[in-house]
Amino acid sequence: MGLMGVLDEDWVAVAVAIGGAVFVIGLSWMGARHRSETRKWKNVFRGIPLVPGGSRFLGHLTLLMERDIDKRIHSMNVEYADERTGMCYFYVLGSPVLSILRGSHTKEVLHASHTRKTPSLFQKHLHMVTGPKALTRLNGKEWKFYRSVVHRAFTPTALVEAQPEINKVCSLFTQSLVQQVLTSSSSNNSTATT
Repeated sequence: MGLMGVLDEDWVAVAVAIGGAVFVIGLSWMGARHRSETRKWKNVFRGIPLVPGGSRFLGHLTLLMERDIDKRIHSMNVEYADERTGMCYFYVLGSPVLSILRGSHTKEVLHASHTRKTPSLFQKHLHMVTGPKALTRLNGKEWKFYRSVVHRAFTPTALVEAQPEINKVCSLFTQSLVQQVLTSSSSNNSTATT
């Protein structure tokens, strides 16, 4: 074996030693960071229980993948909710999501904080459905302004006055759905007979 063969073996040994050291340091850093983030997770909503079973990268997304929607909703929102408040929280990717079961608490939560961050996974889809100025997507002063404007339309008196129009729209929508069902079922029957 020549001089080059010995040097190659030495370089391989050095490279393996350096790679191993970098790997061990990286693992320790990731472990420390994970412990730090886990502590942050537990303190996001003080006094409100965190749904168990979340992972660092996916959050509780795996629990949301349950096929049976009733089971999914129950396990994520009801099973772990605080008996006194009816609230719990979970994570979708890196974003905390607060689950509120009682309508009476919704007002308290909305008045306590008017900053909401949509998980990045859903931002594009929500933008397509609700648009950029939907009340559920606004924050800060802009949210307070539009909420106060919209709130006036939902007073008991305003809702009683709007009830006939709401009934008309619901009736038209129902008639349209029935018509679509009848049309699609008659076209399916004619296709099946031919």
